[in-house]
Amino acid sequence: MKIIFLDIDGVLNSMDYLYAYHNIQEAKGEEFTRFDIYGDCFDPRCCMYLEYIIRKTKAKIVLSSMWRFSGLSNMQQMWKVRNIFGEVIDVTPSIVNSVRGAEIEAWLSTHKDVESYVILDDDTDMLGNQNNNFVKVDERYGINYNDSLKAVDILNGVNKNV
Repeated sequence: MKIIFLDIDGVLNSMDYLYAYHNIQEAKGEEFTRFDIYGDCFDPRCCMYLEYIIRKTKAKIVLSSMWRFSGLSNMQQMWKVRNIFGEVIDVTPSIVNSVRGAEIEAWLSTHKDVESYVILDDDTDMLGNQNNNFVKVDERYGINYNDSLKAVDILNGVNKNV
């Protein structure tokens, strides 16, 4: 099984998109609302890049984002309502006073059927042994084309020694 450990803030909902959305609503004379019942709306470009990764790798999603605290079933329902491509199969555990990399490591330790994984995050609190599986996303723009190509290569085992 191939896994995408997915952060949301800064990865799927970029600051660039939220600013553009706000400016368009303001120009149209409409009230700015960037939320739905689940929270911030996601940048459609970022969702397309996530879809690209999944279509090229057949990876499943494990949420490592703070959004995971609203519960797995709620996140799975949001994926359906927002019509986001991919299957959210789990969330990483919460470990008090720990970094995100440790939570990912804890999840991996109980799922021995993972053949490859990638971490998509705008933060850098990963473990040293996760560097070759980590794609640092620019929070201003969210996941982009180059990030998606790197993620596909990681998941499909291209350039493992890089």
